[in-house]
Amino acid sequence: EPDLAVSKDGVLVCLHDDTLERTTNVEEIFPTRFSPDLKGRNGEKRWVANDFTVAELKRLDAGNWFDAKFAGAQMPTWDEMLARVQQHPGAGVQRRQGLDAQATHMKHR
Repeated sequence: EPDLAVSKDGVLVCLHDDTLERTTNVEEIFPTRFSPDLKGRNGEKRWVANDFTVAELKRLDAGNWFDAKFAGAQMPTWDEMLARVQQHPGAGVQRRQGLDAQATHMKHR
């Protein structure tokens, strides 16, 4: 289930959270680039994808937070994610009741 954000240079990127700090090493790579306008519940700094270009987002490690075997994984753009799905149909697809027909329709466009 891809959640999307728009980079500073207008590219759709796949990002599960609203901000970057939980799932990337943004605090290490860009420690001073946090959003001055957005804070966490307890005043924590937040880093927002819209403040970074795709090239900058690609510098982040988007896998190590999940497991060390994914260290170095990059955040995919929407186009990259679509290309992966087209190369491996059905991989990582969650079927939800009522959406099977729509998914089949989209596949055959």
